[in-house]
Amino acid sequence: MEWYTPAWVFDAVPARVKLTRLEDGLNRDWAGRVWLNPPYGPDTGRWVARLAAHGDGIAMVFARTDAAWCQAAMQSATAILFMRGRVEFIPGAENRHKRGRCGAATMMLGWGAECATALTRMRDRGVLIER
Repeated sequence: MEWYTPAWVFDAVPARVKLTRLEDGLNRDWAGRVWLNPPYGPDTGRWVARLAAHGDGIAMVFARTDAAWCQAAMQSATAILFMRGRVEFIPGAENRHKRGRCGAATMMLGWGAECATALTRMRDRGVLIER
């Protein structure tokens, strides 16, 4: 099921190109700054590791601070924003009658100076850690 990023995120972190599950973004070439709201589940770590290696982007993921992929991402990220409260995602067509509030805490991980600046603009939404 698809859940989309809330509009307030794109006010601070605009995206020019959108890839959905149909385009298989994990196996596509990435260029420039990347916004990543990956599928939440067992493959989240693969997506986040790819973005960390790319070195220029922001990922919005569950704050699974005990998971190995999350520990590695936090070690390499330029900035981390731990979101206050639960994020309301936008439901996709197949679940449009459901509420979009996620079931766990959310964090944003940023790599690169410009992405750290973008997270700084959202610091009123949680706790920001910068390197």
